[in-house]
Amino acid sequence: MQINKERETKIEVDKKSILSELLAVSKASHAFNHSLNSLNETDREYEEQDLGIKNRLNPKELRKWNRLSRRKKETYRKQSRIPQSRELTTVSKSKLPTTGISKKAISNSAKPTAKGISKVISAGAGGVGSEALKRSANKFKEHLAGKEWERKSQESSRILQIEESNHSENQTARATGIVAVVTTLVTGATSALAMLLVPTIIALVVMVTVIAAVLGVTENQRSGAEAIVQVARNEYAMASRNTGGKKYKEWYGMNADWCAIFLSWCGKECGYIEQQIIPKTASVSNSRIWFKVRNQYHTKESGYKPKAGDFVYFENGMSHIGLVVSYDESKDQIETVEGNSGSSTGTPYHTASQVTNNLYSRKTSSISGFASPDYPENNSVEIPEPYGTAYSYMGWQTITSPSSKQYQLREAAGMRFDKDGFGIIDGRYVIACTTKFGQVGDYIDWTLANGEVIKTVVGDIKNQSDPGCNEYGHKEGACVVEFIVDKNSWYGTSKHPTSFHPEWRSRVVRSDKVGRYWGPRKDLQFAT
Repeated sequence: MQINKERETKIEVDKKSILSELLAVSKASHAFNHSLNSLNETDREYEEQDLGIKNRLNPKELRKWNRLSRRKKETYRKQSRIPQSRELTTVSKSKLPTTGISKKAISNSAKPTAKGISKVISAGAGGVGSEALKRSANKFKEHLAGKEWERKSQESSRILQIEESNHSENQTARATGIVAVVTTLVTGATSALAMLLVPTIIALVVMVTVIAAVLGVTENQRSGAEAIVQVARNEYAMASRNTGGKKYKEWYGMNADWCAIFLSWCGKECGYIEQQIIPKTASVSNSRIWFKVRNQYHTKESGYKPKAGDFVYFENGMSHIGLVVSYDESKDQIETVEGNSGSSTGTPYHTASQVTNNLYSRKTSSISGFASPDYPENNSVEIPEPYGTAYSYMGWQTITSPSSKQYQLREAAGMRFDKDGFGIIDGRYVIACTTKFGQVGDYIDWTLANGEVIKTVVGDIKNQSDPGCNEYGHKEGACVVEFIVDKNSWYGTSKHPTSFHPEWRSRVVRSDKVGRYWGPRKDLQFAT
């Protein structure tokens, strides 16, 4: 109830306030209308007065009167103390006889200047009401001077407005012109850039594609024979810096004839010594023997045609070795890069000899034969999705053919298992995979998506003719790696590779061939 009373009280106060405001507005409106009516009456009175004045003025005086502003005319009337009819006689041509103003004086005072008005006053000084006329004339002179100032001000203002308008228009036009010019320039520049950039971009794309292709080829070559060829060519390009083979001798740790040392150094740069692809030796004969026991040496008489990356042996009347960097079958000609070659009088061990580039006929009498290292064709393989998501296993005891490389590897390395039953050779897990990744005896590191690496050696090759096996492996490529295990402890159980190694529960994403099991014979000693 208290809230309702307060609300009613507030409403009553608001009503009274609104009524008071409406009353004030009504009074203001009434006063405004009264003032407006007064102004209208004044305007009518002035119009009647102006009409009487205009009827008495000649054309020139009429133009002067018309040029006076309404405010000037009103001020003039209020300040004048003589009747309107008598005031007008001072400027009326029809009343000239009564005022004594001469025609000449009127002519001279045609322009409402101070000098002209003074002459008019002087000419009529002796007439009736001269004092009043003089005061009225002075008033009129002041108004004419004010009118002249107002006209000039208006003219100046009008000129200023025109100039400002022109300036604004010029600014606008200038801005518009600048915008147009900039737009044209930008459009032209864009078009020019497009004309320049499009072919440039195309050229860059082509260049990048070519570079990528070249880099890809280079990478593949660096994992094969061309890698060592490139290293040898680079050394030949800097031959003058390595006179006497000092760099290569220091690496090997021996001051000796350095042709074989040079080839070992080139192989080291490619990682081929660690991978047992070429030997580290300073002996030409030991190098030949190393390849011969691997069935990688070919006599000249066998008709073998060399290829880039082969070693060429000069053992007919001498002991020297070089690297074949190219072979022209049409000319039956080989190109070589050789260390410890060229004219040399330095002693001992040809301290003035260099790396040289030479051409020979394949049938040159000093050539005894060639060695063809088993360079890897491709060290790395990227494994795309969805392959490599599962593992399988097989018993090592299931390999039973004595003539197979799988059997020979097991017999040479010995059938050994770790505590979990995984086959082990040289600390690596024995696995089976397809020939896409390597051959029996290859060391392969498998990288998983989680960063783990499984180090393995290939002990068997998966048969891609099996149902569900593709180039990546069984189960439509899901099973890339198959572990070789102890059949006696694994078969008939629920064992699985990831049961022992949960870190392997990740997709196989890449394989890297890092070497081979079959290296130099353990009983073969190399001369140094």
